[in-house]
Amino acid sequence: MSPIYIKEWVRKAEADRLAARRALSDARRRKDQAEIACFHAQQCAEKYMKAVLAFRGKPAPRTHDLLALAKMLEDCGISAEPMKAGFRELNRYAVEIRYPGETTTVKEASEAVLLMEKTALFASKILKQRPPTA
Repeated sequence: MSPIYIKEWVRKAEADRLAARRALSDARRRKDQAEIACFHAQQCAEKYMKAVLAFRGKPAPRTHDLLALAKMLEDCGISAEPMKAGFRELNRYAVEIRYPGETTTVKEASEAVLLMEKTALFASKILKQRPPTA
């Protein structure tokens, strides 16, 4: 994949990262912002994983499932095992949280943002490596 494509995934991930942080900050005053923080935390993690897949020359599938993306990373020789518990947790916020009847707490949002930060660090370490040769 082209470096521009990878950078675009990272740019989008960073936009979600900023949105998640802002929503978490707002959630301390307005509880309804907690679910927004969770959603953007999941989106940031998803986009970072897709950037890593692109870095490894793989197309980014149209999925929100972080565990499916982790499996694809493992198929590329990247161990995502330490991230799986966090991915399982973040997966909860991919779709359902955007619909009525689903909600979350500020504490859960704080945990989601922490998992997002861990995912961003995980991906950044990989993205700083020398690109694999084809």
